[in-house]
Amino acid sequence: MPDLALDDLRVIDLSQGIAGPYCAKLLADCGAEVIKVEPPQGDYARTLGPFPDDVPHHDKGGLFIHLNGNKKSVSLDIETESGRIVLRKLLARADALVESQAPGLMALLGLGYDDLKEEFPDLVYCSITPFGQTGPYSGYRGNSLTCMALSGLMYVTGDPDREPLCTGGEPAEYFAGLNAFVGVLAAVEHRASNGGGQQIDVSMLEALGAADEYNTTLYSFMGAIRKRFYSRHLFAYPADIFPCKDGHIVVVPGATGFPLGMAVLMEQPELEQNPLFINLWMRSIQWQKFEEILRPYLLEHDWRDLLTRAQELRMPFGPVMSPRLLQEDEHMKARGFFQEVEQPELGRTQVAGAPFKMSETPLRTGPAPTLGEHTHEVLLDLGYDSEEARILRERGAPMTDLPLSGIRVLDLTQPYAGPTCTRILSDLGAEVIKLEGLKRTDITRLLVIADNDSHDDFWNRMGYFLYRNAGKKSLTLDFNEPDAVELLKRLIPHMDVVAESFTPRVMAQHGLDYESLRKIKPDLIMIALSGYGQNGPWRDYSAYGMGLEPASGISSFTGYRGGEPLRTGISFTDPYSGIAGAGAVLAALHYRRRTGKGQYIDLSEQEAAIPIGGYALMDYAFNGREPERIGNRSPWFAPQGCYPCRGEDNWLVLTVRDDAEWQAFCEAVGQPNWAGDERFADVLGRHRHHDELDELIASWTREQGHIEAMHLLQAAGVTAAAVLNPKEVLLDPHLRERGYFETIDQPDVGPRPVPRQLGARFSAFDVSTRAPAPKLGEHNKEILQGLLGLSDEEISGLQERKIIGDRPELAAGEDVMRMFVQWPTTTFLQMGAVAALEPDYKQQLGLEQKAGE
Repeated sequence: MPDLALDDLRVIDLSQGIAGPYCAKLLADCGAEVIKVEPPQGDYARTLGPFPDDVPHHDKGGLFIHLNGNKKSVSLDIETESGRIVLRKLLARADALVESQAPGLMALLGLGYDDLKEEFPDLVYCSITPFGQTGPYSGYRGNSLTCMALSGLMYVTGDPDREPLCTGGEPAEYFAGLNAFVGVLAAVEHRASNGGGQQIDVSMLEALGAADEYNTTLYSFMGAIRKRFYSRHLFAYPADIFPCKDGHIVVVPGATGFPLGMAVLMEQPELEQNPLFINLWMRSIQWQKFEEILRPYLLEHDWRDLLTRAQELRMPFGPVMSPRLLQEDEHMKARGFFQEVEQPELGRTQVAGAPFKMSETPLRTGPAPTLGEHTHEVLLDLGYDSEEARILRERGAPMTDLPLSGIRVLDLTQPYAGPTCTRILSDLGAEVIKLEGLKRTDITRLLVIADNDSHDDFWNRMGYFLYRNAGKKSLTLDFNEPDAVELLKRLIPHMDVVAESFTPRVMAQHGLDYESLRKIKPDLIMIALSGYGQNGPWRDYSAYGMGLEPASGISSFTGYRGGEPLRTGISFTDPYSGIAGAGAVLAALHYRRRTGKGQYIDLSEQEAAIPIGGYALMDYAFNGREPERIGNRSPWFAPQGCYPCRGEDNWLVLTVRDDAEWQAFCEAVGQPNWAGDERFADVLGRHRHHDELDELIASWTREQGHIEAMHLLQAAGVTAAAVLNPKEVLLDPHLRERGYFETIDQPDVGPRPVPRQLGARFSAFDVSTRAPAPKLGEHNKEILQGLLGLSDEEISGLQERKIIGDRPELAAGEDVMRMFVQWPTTTFLQMGAVAALEPDYKQQLGLEQKAGE
């Protein structure tokens, strides 16, 4: 049997629903023994379905099976004294506890972190809640919809003339689960070097908010409030979903796809001279004219043919997959992503695989437990009728405060998923060296320039680059020079981790593939973050996050009711994959610390995001049913939706989860007669008459301020949240009190608020940015002399040959690029893609004083 990365860890999963169980499942898949402690009635996710033939059964719920494979189930009532005694016995043998109770409830049972830390000083105690353990909203009710609303992601998703749209598949839950997975492993690494456990506070809102690609950055760098504009990126049109002859396709031309690639693809040579195909900003502004050319062509062709031909031209078009297409797809089959397990009560059942593959420690795929299946076994193992001995965990020598201090990472990644992964590793204490070429700088050095002013070295003043690369060091080496490749190979013995995000062929072309590098350093950990993975028919397909969200199936259940599939207004799968990658590296480091062995991690961004569609995947597996796009509604609760409020483009989301909340809502809005209406007497009736309910609710919300209405309903015990725009997110009192934004003083830019990259807080150490983003080539001399011992003369020679340097060689020339990097913000305002431009944004953010103060 192969080794498992975490087979020395034991985890108690006291959580319910999605986020906590997903965290614990990832730990279990990596080898940890996970004991799921359920109340006598079971995890409430057992009731959510989908069920085979729609017949409810507590051991046949598809969502529960999706989230709880490889675990043991113990049925235990921790509200009783005897139940708490058994839990304490379990904790005495545990490394980590994952729980998802509302803040304060565990303490009421005598099971809060402060109650347990002296008895179990080595315990890692992970708490997952909608809004965190502290702050003004900590006691508020929340779900994925409210977190999408308060994060600002919902405000930029959807059509400009319609309500904001929530991404399908409960994304905040899965983001929180991934962040908790990273948090637990980081705390375990910290314990190994420093001793002692700690509490981890994971906020679903902050975990999802870290996916903010450039919404708040656009305001904090330019004063522009981005608005939803057909879920479209402002700088990358088209990166949209279009209908074709037999389905849909994502048109993503990529960095070099226009104009020649599209002219060849469409067999219209004249397009190569068409300004709409030559000029990015013109194409974005005159998008209707562009689509008049593009749409008729796409409607004449099959999506698979379009995908193949575009990829042959190196244009990263993407497929729009659904649960059916994913489970039938030859690429998925070649990679073995979907697995069959022998599920009790069901027999052979198909489930989604893991978000990454590891060469030395393959991840497990196993069935989910029936309710209480392992209660007897676990109690016997505890020796329940005798006094148990405390299991002492072996510790390493004390080092420093951060869990990855002493770890060095060579970061070859661009532009979003990989840098997210390595930024998290940097925040956890690793020294991260970001390698760029003068002819191939990170493309995000061209996005969101401070004050929209491209004077001097504009490539060092980009907000997009700052967010994902703060705290790193910069080294420039041009891969096309053999001497540069040799220098890179000389760096490898000094590295613990190498991260890259090229298509699979690139590293091998330069002799930098894993097999070559492990000969230099046998215990090296290498992670490859690619669009479609390292093997399979699509392995060489290029991809951007805009195309990978539809490829993962998420867009098939994201969209307005009866409408076309839509993307989120950000590159959704990129940050998600980056967090998953950080977790994979932590698992590999844990394994290396115990065994001395390195390994290779293959992370497909497409596969990493597929589990978000767990409910839809299991519904298709059980019932052959494809998901419908239902807007902001819920398959379980009613009413749920997004409603207009007083003012310009202000909105409120709410979820009524049961009859008691419906009564509370009606009382809070001054309409007790609604509660007595027979049409709305129970959840089935409220589902059946949802349209009528929406009209009634909107008649109330239109007279309310969106933020005031949130507080009013939350005070009444109703799950509700304002849909915040990016400026409102930056000024939100809850996020500010929790320190969600860090103020980073970037050279030649000044202080700017930047969201934390990791949505987990640690009681034993602080995960914060230790330095601004590096200037291009800023650390060339420090690294090449400090690690490789190069002389001043050798450094000068490399500079003269432009193997290293601090000024990029831009293909279009600096003067042209100075114009290109300046955004047409005024035109975007006129189009409706930007809601406002505020020249006093620094004063509003408190970054400088107002005149006269």
